[in-house]
Amino acid sequence: MRWTYRELDERADRVAHALVAAGAGAEDVVAVVMDRTLDWIAAALGVFKAGAVYLPVRPDFPVERVATQFERSACRFALLAPGSETLVREASEAVPDAPSSSPYRRSWTARAAPGPVAVTVRPGQAAYIYFTSGSTGAPKGALCEHVGMLNHLYMKIEDLGLAAGDLVTQTASQCFDISLWQFAAPLLVGGAVRIVDTDTQLDVDAFLDEITDGAVAVVQIVPSYLEVLLTHLEQHPRPLGALRAVSVTGEALKYELVQRWFAAHPGIRLVNAYGATEVSDDTMHEVLDGLPERDFVTVGRSLRNVSTYVLDENLALVPLGSPGEIAFSGICVGRGYINDEERTRQAFVPDPFRPHTRMYRTGDFGRWLPEGRIEYLGRRDEQVKIRGFRIEIGEIENKLLSMPGIQEAAVVIDGGAGDLRNLVAFFAGRDDLPAGRVRDFLATLLPDYMVPTYFHQMERLPLTENGKVDKRSLVRLAETLGHGGAPYTAPVTPAEQRLATLWAEVLGVPLERIGRADSFFDLGGTSLAAVRLLVRLDRALS
Repeated sequence: MRWTYRELDERADRVAHALVAAGAGAEDVVAVVMDRTLDWIAAALGVFKAGAVYLPVRPDFPVERVATQFERSACRFALLAPGSETLVREASEAVPDAPSSSPYRRSWTARAAPGPVAVTVRPGQAAYIYFTSGSTGAPKGALCEHVGMLNHLYMKIEDLGLAAGDLVTQTASQCFDISLWQFAAPLLVGGAVRIVDTDTQLDVDAFLDEITDGAVAVVQIVPSYLEVLLTHLEQHPRPLGALRAVSVTGEALKYELVQRWFAAHPGIRLVNAYGATEVSDDTMHEVLDGLPERDFVTVGRSLRNVSTYVLDENLALVPLGSPGEIAFSGICVGRGYINDEERTRQAFVPDPFRPHTRMYRTGDFGRWLPEGRIEYLGRRDEQVKIRGFRIEIGEIENKLLSMPGIQEAAVVIDGGAGDLRNLVAFFAGRDDLPAGRVRDFLATLLPDYMVPTYFHQMERLPLTENGKVDKRSLVRLAETLGHGGAPYTAPVTPAEQRLATLWAEVLGVPLERIGRADSFFDLGGTSLAAVRLLVRLDRALS
């Protein structure tokens, strides 16, 4: 299906008129409960046109999580795709004053467009809410304004060189802020957007066909997928058509991967993007037209209208080259976490260097380099990124503790590297609880990417001298225990032995732990890991 600018604009106008007619006013929150389709883009634009606040909700999210988002955001309206009515109804029933109407209907596409709504949207008006994982057990809703959103969109246009006629892939989940620029930035310059579904992304050949056949100019992917893509291209070289830039985000970009990329595709730029949802998405870009001068990849330079600091614990500037917390100031800074004053107060603070300005403390550590770039050094707290997803360990632990029979719980990251890292849960309680039951319990409360891969029950969790859970011991234990699956029987046939060897490479699991009865996914396999496996099998399997 293809839409022209006129068709998209008319459909967005219908959405805006329907919202206004339903009583949606300035900064009222509207949930868009839809999969990634053209209707989804029209719905989002319609919310902006109506002066309301866009809240994306995935139709496959657990009811409890959607109910929490409705309650936190004080959401009053919902735009629904067919099939999402039950989710919204059940989530609404769990929350007082949740969405009571569903004004969006596909039948509107048959009507004549009534033209733009008579609504003026101010730069400082709230534009959208994206929920991120929260350490207290409840997700945090980051609220950003139109001025920050527009500033970020022009950052992308400038550094990716977007122009009329350029085609950009829309690949990110609608619940991640990067999905917004992927469809909105091209529309500001007369470009085109191509929505690439998840199934296509998980088939490397099909994804490459999308790029070449569609004359795609810009794509955005996580480094772990870039590695999969590159491995496939090294085995089966092919031209990439009109592709001229690959934006990389969500994980640290390794120097070795950059080396491999430019060895194979020296004419295609890499843009390492860094930022946070709370500051209207990315605030720094490292634009690479070749290998960096240093033997690591920085997160780049500050972008337009953004002030970047590296601070000590007293919010004073640290000397050049010294580590400190990264903070951002300027019009990029959002309002805070919706209806959550305490967490807003902790992260969004007055800028000590610019009067009447606020800054956001990222919780990331880094250091300034002499050339005005920042080297990223890691996290201050227990927020982690696994396979591009931003996760608060504390949120998973709180959900575990809500399960009847569990008295203690802790979640750690095992010793893998990059996208081979896994979430590992430890718990203790009165009863013997099968891992499968605990996993199923969490699956009803959390998105699948937040459900730990491994579960281990203990009599008591180890403690440090000051009485806190000894997570260092648990990390070592996670590496020792492994997957704890079925009784071990060694691979026998040549095919089994070959698969076991590849599983070990792809999953980062010792070969001697992989038995005939094991499940790829129980060992920590993900859809992306499965793609990597198929690439290494070199088409032996479909």
